[in-house]
Amino acid sequence: MHPLYDHARDCDIAFGWEPSLEVDFYLDLLSRYGSCPVRRILDVACGTGRLLLPMAVRGLSCVGVDAHAPLVEFALGRARASKLSLELRAADPRAFQVARPCDGAFSTLSAFRRLLTSDDVYEHFLAVSAALVPGAAYVVDVELLGGDFDPSRPPQTWSASRDGVTVETTRGATAAPDWGTRLLPEETRMRVTEAGRTEERVARDELRAWTIDDFRGHAWAGGFAAVAWFALPARVADPFRPAPWTQAETTARVLAVLRMR
Repeated sequence: MHPLYDHARDCDIAFGWEPSLEVDFYLDLLSRYGSCPVRRILDVACGTGRLLLPMAVRGLSCVGVDAHAPLVEFALGRARASKLSLELRAADPRAFQVARPCDGAFSTLSAFRRLLTSDDVYEHFLAVSAALVPGAAYVVDVELLGGDFDPSRPPQTWSASRDGVTVETTRGATAAPDWGTRLLPEETRMRVTEAGRTEERVARDELRAWTIDDFRGHAWAGGFAAVAWFALPARVADPFRPAPWTQAETTARVLAVLRMR
């Protein structure tokens, strides 16, 4: 478990940029590449409900799972305050179930990279496919590493404020990936300033290092075919402007559109 995610309010501030462009794009992809109209949707690693809540406002039936119970509780509180009904639960992304199949699924902010082993990924794909109607699409936000990957690149930094609280976030790799284990060490720092006091929190963990061939092969083994790719801004807090992606040899943060085979 990621210790920073115990502080759900601060995470909600840090990742709380305006969601409407993302909501529009995810719903368009799921409708365009899936097998049926999207009325019921699954967010894998839903966090504080950043995208699910505005989807629920639009009348969609929304289901979310996340491994971190504090984030799920925060999202449920937001839903109750807005008089919205969402199906949210704290659950392992490798082993979860939903009450009724969904018409499409998505996973944002590179949460997919926290599945560290091939077995983790395979089990995850099985769980997602069991939660979807046949032929549904699954859109995954993931960074793919190419030959140009530079572990010494500057970390991402951004700041966000709400209700007198400011959260400054820094995130980046701390070393080159170990291609034997396919793990990439990463450090995340959050400086939270409230009522004149500042607290700094630091988490060091590992993410899965993916190449496009590795990702495509694992998706296929898990019952999904990659049918489209869209490039995203490398920095998560930059404006959301996806564009078709074809430069498979370069490092990029992408949306991979997968469809059940």
